[in-house]
Amino acid sequence: MGRRNTAPAFTQRMAGGRVQFIAAPAFGTDGHQLFSGKGMPIREPYVDDFLARQNLTLVDHLLPIRDDAAVHYPRGLSAQGKEAFTKYLDGSQHKAFVMSSDGHFGWRTGRKTVDEAVEGATDFCRKAAPKPCFAVMTDEDPVE
Repeated sequence: MGRRNTAPAFTQRMAGGRVQFIAAPAFGTDGHQLFSGKGMPIREPYVDDFLARQNLTLVDHLLPIRDDAAVHYPRGLSAQGKEAFTKYLDGSQHKAFVMSSDGHFGWRTGRKTVDEAVEGATDFCRKAAPKPCFAVMTDEDPVE
């Protein structure tokens, strides 16, 4: 019998790439939030160390931090909705933010397609909204 590869998948080399598993400390209620703005102080040292080991250097200047006071929130969002919208803006591509005319909302990020994100966000919004939900933003583009 051949020997079975028992190494975890994250340590196997694929297409010449290098990986490193990092057991980061618990962060919030969802480990995915480590990749939000609030998680930056925790994840940044891990990323910087990894990039240094790949002989990659930092850029001369960082991208500007978004001024939340300058965010153009969709009309009718509550404080909770504005907080969700800010998280949406930080999310990865193939994303959608939908809302109803009475302020209910839903959002999804990091989907395979924008259509998938719109569908998931709309389904979430419809669970609480008595009025129809419609997309107000997909990826970085307002929906007109």
